[in-house]
Formats: sequence, structure tokens, C-alpha cells
Amino acid sequence: MREPTVTEVAYAAGFFDGEGYVTINPQSRNHEHYYLRAGIGNTCPIPLKQFQDIWGGSFFPTPNSCARLLSYVWYLHGDKAASFLNDIEPYLQVKVGPVALAKQFQSVKGSYGSRYLNTEKEAHRIMAKELKALNRDPSWSQVVLDV
Repeated sequence: MREPTVTEVAYAAGFFDGEGYVTINPQSRNHEHYYLRAGIGNTCPIPLKQFQDIWGGSFFPTPNSCARLLSYVWYLHGDKAASFLNDIEPYLQVKVGPVALAKQFQSVKGSYGSRYLNTEKEAHRIMAKELKALNRDPSWSQVVLDV
């Protein structure tokens, strides 16, 4: 991992705005713990490998039943995901709301393996549900298009 240039951060933000995702997922079947995940999928591996070189995370090919080309996914979890989102946030145009909620979740989440009060568990569950709703509804975008 290395420190990104301003151009790389801006490029990653644009790429993330168009092709990226951010989720809060249950870590176990009983939904006791949740974790932050951010990533980008694309058919071109070059930018995704560059992002991995800068921010870390995981990179792998994945079958794509809808396309003839192989797809690739780069993703980060937890604090690494929050660090990436923090870096790109000033340059985002579209996923501003979901990223803000994801960063809020990570800041209150606590460390892995820590015991949560029932109220904290409920707050995490609610944030996960809110982020899922935001991801399904593009009206949160701050971009106004004149069509």
C-alpha cells in the first residue's frame, strides 16, 4: 500500500461513483455483528489492481453470466473500507449519502469481537437497513441532471 496522489484519489472517486458499492453486512447468521464493505466491480482489471496497490483489500475475477468478458471485483472491509471512503469522499458526486452513512457506521461500530449492548446491535441493524434502502433509491444523489 502507498499514499495516493490527488489525481488517483479523484479518479478512484469517479470510478466508485459509477461502478462502486458500499454495504453494511451481517457478519453471522444471527445478525449479531455487522461489518462495512466497499468495493468496485468492472470488466477491466487494471484500475482495480491499482486501487488494491494503493488502499489494499482483496481482488479477484468473478464469472459474469450477463457479459462475455470476465468481471473483476476489488473490495475492502472495516477500517480499510472507511479509510478509502474518507479519501474519496471530497470528490464524490453521486454516492455522497451512502458513503456518509457508511462512515458513520464504522465510527460507532467498535472493534471486532467486542461485546455490544442490545441498543448498539439494534443501531447497527437499522444503519444496515438504511444503507440498503439508500442503495436502492437513487434520489439521494446530489447530482442534478437537466434532461
